[in-house]
Amino acid sequence: MLISFLISKATISMTELFKIHGGMLPAVTAITILLATSFPDFFNSLAPSAETISLPLMQFKRPCKN
Repeated sequence: MLISFLISKATISMTELFKIHGGMLPAVTAITILLATSFPDFFNSLAPSAETISLPLMQFKRPCKN
């Protein structure tokens, strides 16, 4: 959770600093990929804990707006 928080805060600060509107999700993705590629052993140990949380969350569907 701490790593997710730090990545999110860094992304918010970066997008506000460079005044990039709507760029938070791509920036979070880029930072996460960069960190996971740079430190694979550390992030591999975190992956199983995320699978437990993500599996039930993927079952929820948002209602479509017409």
